Amino acid sequence: MSSKYIENVKFLFGDEKSNNKYSSLHLLRTDIKSLGNEKNKYYFPRSICLMVVIDLLAKMHFGDKISNSKSRFIKFVDEFIPINNMVHNLTSGNILYKFRCSLHHSFNMSSGEKINDLENCNFKLTNNDSIKAIYLIQGNTITINYTYLEISINSLIDIYKNYAEKATDEEYRDRFNKMFEKYGVMCIG
Repeated sequence: MSSKYIENVKFLFGDEKSNNKYSSLHLLRTDIKSLGNEKNKYYFPRSICLMVVIDLLAKMHFGDKISNSKSRFIKFVDEFIPINNMVHNLTSGNILYKFRCSLHHSFNMSSGEKINDLENCNFKLTNNDSIKAIYLIQGNTITINYTYLEISINSLIDIYKNYAEKATDEEYRDRFNKMFEKYGVMCIG
């Protein structure tokens, strides 16, 4: 395994800085933590950051092999978040992608379109412990449980880190290195 690849994986998943360069993933995780405290939870911006984490890791994993961000996001979630429930013929990747788009593009909690057999569904963000899953579909409302969402994304990071650390495929490592140079590092300062 090339030492450059190993360095890039360690840097992406680590919390070190180098010459005002920080891991993009580290900065996102820092923002998620800093936005949440006992007084203020700020679930909306934290959810946006969590969706960006998925976008970042999906890009690192697939690179330009899958050029469509929708396909890349859905495939990555379905591969790395261990949830196997299909609801309304939608995978978790489909649902989280629609949630992502409602946050990123609509700046609200509406999908703005039909999702399979759900007409113009609306997302509701909660931290209700009675919902023991990332999401619950009731009628045209998809309730996202923030606590379970964050736990699942943190699990996804660990699972993907383990995958990246053990990867031996040269094509994958080359793709990861290229994406790391473009998206894995941010310069601050």
